[in-house]
Amino acid sequence: MHFTYCPHCGRKLVQKEIGDEGRIPYCEGCKIPLWDMFTTSVICAVVNEEDEVALLRQTYVSATKYVCIAGIMKLGESAEDTVAREVKEEIGIDITSLKYLRSYAYEKKEMLMLGFYATAKKKEFTLSGGCGGVGAAFRGTREIAGGKYCVAVGERGNCGEEEIIMDQNEEFIRNLKIEDVPWSRIVTAYGMATELPGDLKTLEERSKLSHVKEAFGEITNNIEHQGTLWYSTAFGLIFLVRIYHDVETQKESNKIAAWLTEELEDFFALIIDCYHEILDCYNDVESVKNESLPLFSDMLKEEYLWPEGMSEEEEEARWEEGFPDDLAASFYYYSYQVVKEFDK
Repeated sequence: MHFTYCPHCGRKLVQKEIGDEGRIPYCEGCKIPLWDMFTTSVICAVVNEEDEVALLRQTYVSATKYVCIAGIMKLGESAEDTVAREVKEEIGIDITSLKYLRSYAYEKKEMLMLGFYATAKKKEFTLSGGCGGVGAAFRGTREIAGGKYCVAVGERGNCGEEEIIMDQNEEFIRNLKIEDVPWSRIVTAYGMATELPGDLKTLEERSKLSHVKEAFGEITNNIEHQGTLWYSTAFGLIFLVRIYHDVETQKESNKIAAWLTEELEDFFALIIDCYHEILDCYNDVESVKNESLPLFSDMLKEEYLWPEGMSEEEEEARWEEGFPDDLAASFYYYSYQVVKEFDK
């Protein structure tokens, strides 16, 4: 809201220079500046234990498009309180956890939108007639990303769920810990990735150049082989990129850091080349993206991990089976997501 008249006394405002803020509407009667005002709202992806997102169709938003749950903050509420209240009001369920993602300005409606990710138990919805809801359901991320459900954010018309999926993947990459990965159940070019954590630790410690060179060779030979990427590649790259950002700041004063910085840059370029080459098999970027699992974290689902304690015969049979198409595409798509900042 842009003020022309003072809301307190009705006097017409003048423009006045206010410090670093520049020229601001000012009431000479009340002696106060009147900054533009906006409404603060929340928008939330509510996800159940089956990785399905709660979507709502509201007549005042769109007759055809589904939306994530959203609402305006009330005086005295925190943003977290608003999310819990809106979810309860609009679909009748309680959230079990809540995490802030990011904000964006919705200028058309003069709003600041605060985006959240929440979890909730799957149950039947109870719609609130007062919220204009005419339909709601939990829907899988693949259905949404594939375009079966067009998710609007207010009247922006954007596919808001795709942004949320991106946020989830970025958060996964940012927060993954080395102990979160079941290395003994994901494969490299030469077997299981059991030794990778130890080699990564050697790169982190960097106590001796010969040890670093040996560990680096073991890692790179295992997670990339003759243009092929593996189950372990994307996960190993997460930690290699973190190591790169550490050593890059030390390369001028540390010989080991200088060597490792250069080697990592070359290796990331190789991974990017592998990704671009595989695009020929999928025709374009959207095709490989749509073929891949919707979430990076989906690669750690039990259905994809290799069983523990397999005999040699069982392991050989598993290799002959190959990988499901969506998992195989994910080797390349998510590896690229980790190193895309180096694609120049």
